This record gives sequence, structure tokens and C-alpha cells, in this order.
Amino acid sequence: MTRRNLILILAATSALSALALSAARARDVPKVATGFLANILCSETFVSGQPPERIFLETTAAMPGVSLITWAMGYRVDRARRDVTVTLFGFGKSHAVYREGFGCYLDHGDAVADASLPAAEIKPSQVLLPEIAGASAVAPVSPQLAAALDRAFAEPEQPPLRHTKAVVVVKDGRVVAVRYADGYGIETPILGFSATKSVISR
Repeated sequence: MTRRNLILILAATSALSALALSAARARDVPKVATGFLANILCSETFVSGQPPERIFLETTAAMPGVSLITWAMGYRVDRARRDVTVTLFGFGKSHAVYREGFGCYLDHGDAVADASLPAAEIKPSQVLLPEIAGASAVAPVSPQLAAALDRAFAEPEQPPLRHTKAVVVVKDGRVVAVRYADGYGIETPILGFSATKSVISR
């Protein structure tokens, strides 16, 4: 066997192995996509109180490549049972369920852990962080700050769109400006994704 043939055989074997591995992993793609979307739709609908139709369009538009197959995705929101089901091409079915006080979880068919909220409420004297804002939204104190908020909420002419939900500006330990998108307010729980880590970390 010549060296050239050996190289061709090794290259072909590597290519076939990579293809087989990719095919094996690809079967999980529909489940991952539908699971991600089901959990977001559930959280935004039953925790944040947002319309699922808008959340579906915004979320799929923000997922690379998914906007091309949005037509193949279906979802059902059951407000009585407080759950969401999402499918892709009729496969990869994912089911998210809302639990009062806990939020949403993906139902994989396993028994749900029995959990209950703490009975005792935190007393004002136990609050560790100082109060940094009042009970209502704070208007910007300068034209420059107002202009910056305007830019944050303005949508570009071409995708990707921002879909900004809220902006809170803190200076010297105090909130100096707050603005919310329509449908959101100071009492609206907002799904913050990884930005939540920066907000709550110390």
C-alpha cells in the first residue's frame, strides 16, 4: 500500500467518523431547541405576564438559524394547566410547567420533587442591601441620560432588533434613571438570562 493510499484511507475514515458523530449528536438538536423555547415561553407567560405570541417571535428571531425554521415550530399554551408544549417538525417535543412560587421547569416525565416555599417571611430588619430607589420609576435627571435611554430603546432599521425590556442606571449607590418597555414595569419579573449573574453577584 502506497503512502498516498494510506493517507486517503485515514482521511476518509476520519471524515466518516466525524459524520457519524455529528449525526448522533444532531438527533438532540430538536429537543434542545424546543426545550429552550418552551421554558422561555412558560416563564415569560406565567411569571412575567407577557403575551406568548410576541415572546415566541422575539425569541426565535434572536436564536441564530432558528428564524429560518420558525414555520416548522409549533407551540401550545394551556393557561388552565399553566404549561407550554413546543415541537419542531412534529418531533423534539418539549413540555414546560409552571409551579407557583418556583417558576417553570422542563417536564421530562420524571416525578416532580416535592417542595414548598418557606413559611417565614424576611423581616425588614433582615434585609442585607440598602434601599437604593423608591417605589416608582425614576426619570432621568439630565438630557444626556434621557438621550442614552432613547438610544437603548430605539430599534435599528435592520435586524437583529434589540427588544430592550428595561434599563436601570445606578450612580453612587442610587438609582438615577429607570425606563421600561410597554408591558413591563417596576413590579414585572424579567427573564435576565446570564445578565442576572452580574446583578446578583458580589
